[in-house]
Amino acid sequence: MRKTFFLCLFTFVLLLFLSMAAADVTVVMDTPSVSLGETVLFHVEGTGGEIRYDIYRSGELLFRTGFVTAASGAYIPTASGNYFLRVTDRSSGMSAQRDFTVTGDLKVTLNAADRALSLGEAAEYAASAEGGSPPFTYTFSVRSGSERIYGRSGSDPAFSYTTNAVGAFTVTCTVTDSQNASASASAELRVEDGPGISAESDDTGPFRLWGGVRRYTVHSPGIWTAETDADFLELSTNCGGDGTEMFVTVLPGREPRRGTITLHSGSSKCVITVTRLSDDGIEKEVSLSSSIGDVSVDGESMAVWAGAHGEKEFAVLSDSDWVAVPSDGWIRTEYTENGLKVSVDDCSEPARAGHILIENDMGGTACLSVCQSADSAAPDVTAVSLSQTMGISYEDSITAFVRVDGEADQITVYRISGSEPVAASGASGLRSDGTWTVTFPLEGTGEESYLFAASREGLSGRMMIAHVSAFSEQASFNDLFADAELDGELCTVTVQMTSSIASVLMLDENGREMGMISAEDADIDRYIDENNRGRFSQWTFTVPSDRVPAALRIGTQTLEVVKHVREYPNLVFSQFDGTWDRVKYRHSNLQDSGCAVFTLASALRKLGFVSENASPAALADKYSYCLVDGGTLNSTLVGNAARDFGFRTRYDLYNDRESVEALFAKGAIFSFSIVKGHIALADAISEDGSMIHIVDSAMSATFSRLNNAQAYIRLSDGSFSAVSDPSQVPGALYYIETESWSGGEYWLEAPYVLRRGVRLLMNKE
Repeated sequence: MRKTFFLCLFTFVLLLFLSMAAADVTVVMDTPSVSLGETVLFHVEGTGGEIRYDIYRSGELLFRTGFVTAASGAYIPTASGNYFLRVTDRSSGMSAQRDFTVTGDLKVTLNAADRALSLGEAAEYAASAEGGSPPFTYTFSVRSGSERIYGRSGSDPAFSYTTNAVGAFTVTCTVTDSQNASASASAELRVEDGPGISAESDDTGPFRLWGGVRRYTVHSPGIWTAETDADFLELSTNCGGDGTEMFVTVLPGREPRRGTITLHSGSSKCVITVTRLSDDGIEKEVSLSSSIGDVSVDGESMAVWAGAHGEKEFAVLSDSDWVAVPSDGWIRTEYTENGLKVSVDDCSEPARAGHILIENDMGGTACLSVCQSADSAAPDVTAVSLSQTMGISYEDSITAFVRVDGEADQITVYRISGSEPVAASGASGLRSDGTWTVTFPLEGTGEESYLFAASREGLSGRMMIAHVSAFSEQASFNDLFADAELDGELCTVTVQMTSSIASVLMLDENGREMGMISAEDADIDRYIDENNRGRFSQWTFTVPSDRVPAALRIGTQTLEVVKHVREYPNLVFSQFDGTWDRVKYRHSNLQDSGCAVFTLASALRKLGFVSENASPAALADKYSYCLVDGGTLNSTLVGNAARDFGFRTRYDLYNDRESVEALFAKGAIFSFSIVKGHIALADAISEDGSMIHIVDSAMSATFSRLNNAQAYIRLSDGSFSAVSDPSQVPGALYYIETESWSGGEYWLEAPYVLRRGVRLLMNKE
């Protein structure tokens, strides 16, 4: 009787204990919703024994694991739908489950097709997202080619962009969901202007080797600027207004040359191509060889009389009789005992050039180029300084101090975005030190540019542009951006604004002040009309990654900072995550036979090859012939990849420590047979040479076969700690579908690695 009572009591207590233990078994999941292809992460609490995992979709069992000791796991779903994960504790027989949803592929569309607008019109866009896991972040960007000229990020799917430059642009919306899945949609935007800038020449075609001068009349909607990429071209002026004449002097030389002159006016531009005796359909008219019978002038076959004025005698040496033929009537020649006397008429034009061709009876030739400037040259502006350039109110006036080369009777100021002068200064503006002063009012806020011209009797020479920054206390920050890019321990902050002020105040998430960045602390790039990007000022400065501001205070306005993390190629592939069995590798797949391919893909990323043709799937397709019945021929795989991608390798393996250490120091990495039937990557060596760092696509394969060797992880203090199981490796995941561990990074003792031999992969020097 007593035994029966105690037996019943014991059974009751045991059942009560088991029921209480089972009640404590729970599944903790990072999120109840993921996008298709994203990883579901979970952890089981309340059990210390073996667990079985079941995955169901729409009530149907997809797979069931055996009982394992991994209390944390991962699963990558391959179809959308309603799922639940059930875990069963072996010791108690009790279970717990957790529901989760897998949404379809994230897709984004823009409600605007490609379009054309006039300059100044607003382009309106609205994005919509399908699939994915809300909430969504909408990042809009406007690019000119590959250069981002405007951006905005936030929760608003509507977007407006006011065009401020002519050209072809791409508007892109990238949507990011709560699981960091992203998708993009783009539309092309063409911005057209009214009448643009053009240049009318008094002559056409290429120049000869002896150079010359050509007159261009520039027609433009406003003030224009000019620049050239060629050192054999000289411009009489680099800016002007509608109808201004520009003289281009082509300097003489022995070689054919081609150069361009680019004219800008507001948002429009035109390009003039200038050639000097090229192959553009003309015959070679003169030979300047150094053969016997040559003739020389001033000791050269090609001489130049620069700044020609009055008369000058030139020595001519020749083995036979010679003649001199001028190209123009304003150049006159007279034979002398020692050579040739040349005289020129006075020049009334800004510039002109001609030449004298000298030829002897034996076919030798030489040329004297004659270059001339006006005897009464137009005044050139050589320097402009402003009383203020930043931190001034747009209601103020500003004084410019202008230095001029030559005599002038007036200084005129033009606003670069207009065509009419905004101010002028006569004789009263000339100071005793030779500097001219002119005061003019500012118009509007932000960056503005002004053109300064000096003239005498209506003739104007070279001009200069100066930039002014003005701001209003109520400056608008619509359509502007502030981005922070995290890169390790540093963060680069970029802010684009219309205001031009002396400092920017950084704020944290709670609006508290974090510190001030002054203009002296920042790299400031000014976007103004001459480069067709409107009137903006862009600041770039660097702060520690733990001091990234949430917002910037500029004047009285606050601008939110959008944070980005610079993405580096992930070197660690997980061969058994459950997705690679669908990627074919000759007669097998990458899950079953892909360790050498994953190692090569990791190595290519480490060496800087991150294109699509370096992905595991692309490599498996390209080098499928490397897979044989016994596994991948790694020497063949690496050797052929070295030829195709252009890195160094060799057939023989390295085994000696000195060579391997020296190659590591030069940036080399190595693939090797880490255990029988499995390939991994060795990409670093410890400071003392005792440990080698391993990147492994399948830790389950390695740890189950690792004999006579010990794996380690490196602690924060630099020391090494032994590990015996993949679960002890930081970042390791247990994929329940394949009942295998993910790829991971750890260390092995160097003697073990060297005994097995390593295969070189190294960028060419």
